[in-house]
Amino acid sequence: MRILLNRKAAILGLLFFSFSAHSEPIDFSLMTRVEVQTRDACQTQIDEDTVGFKKCVLEQASNIKKMPNKKISKLGVYYYGWLASIVASKNGIQTSEETAFYFLPKFRSIQKELKISDLDLCHTIPGDCVSRNARMIQMENRGKAGSPK
Repeated sequence: MRILLNRKAAILGLLFFSFSAHSEPIDFSLMTRVEVQTRDACQTQIDEDTVGFKKCVLEQASNIKKMPNKKISKLGVYYYGWLASIVASKNGIQTSEETAFYFLPKFRSIQKELKISDLDLCHTIPGDCVSRNARMIQMENRGKAGSPK
């Protein structure tokens, strides 16, 4: 009986530890602040093509090493990079779709690791979440098919 109780306590302890390791609340306000900082630093560089914009976004991401909540911050930077590239693509800016495809797996891997829904992520930047999330899924499907055009 005593061994059984110790075993149950150990299992409960492991379960508690595994849930507590992933139950840290997501600071969406930090993500939004990082997205705004990235926009302020990089947006003007997207006017002609996205090469300079991409470099700027990557520079913003490399500066995150100095910040708390690195994953949340990087997610915000990469998500903004993807979204701005999508908007630029709609406006006919050269290389913007390639840049969007570059940032898509970067933010999606962090998003999945942090278990953030598409809708929650979308709400960090105002806009039409239905269209934006549909575009994201469409791009993922095209990327899996090997034809990012």
